[in-house]
Amino acid sequence: MIKVVSPNDYMYTWHEMSFFSLWVPDTINVMLCFDIPSMIQNAIKSLFTLCKTPCDVGQMYCLHAIIIEEIVEQFECSVWAIRDIVRNVEKVGILLTRVQLRSDVS
Repeated sequence: MIKVVSPNDYMYTWHEMSFFSLWVPDTINVMLCFDIPSMIQNAIKSLFTLCKTPCDVGQMYCLHAIIIEEIVEQFECSVWAIRDIVRNVEKVGILLTRVQLRSDVS
C-alpha cells in the first residue's frame, strides 16, 4: 500500500496493489498487476522499455526486481510528502507556543 497525499488540503488516498506471478523455468515468466494507479503503470512500462538488460525467463524474480524498483520509488515519495506536512504542522505548533509564551509574559 502506498499513501498519496494532497499537499493542498492534507487529504490522502491509499493505493493497494496486488501482484501475482507465474514462473515456469526456462519457459515463461508472467506477472499480473491489479489496481495499479496510472502514474505507477506508466513508470513500470517505461522501466521495462528502457531496461538495459532484458528480463531473462530463466530468472525467477527478474520481473519482481523491476516492479519493486518503482514501488520503492513511489513509497519513498509518499514518505517524504508526509514528512513535509508533518514539518509544517510542527512549525505552526512552535509559532503558536511562542505567541502563547509572549502573551503570558505581557
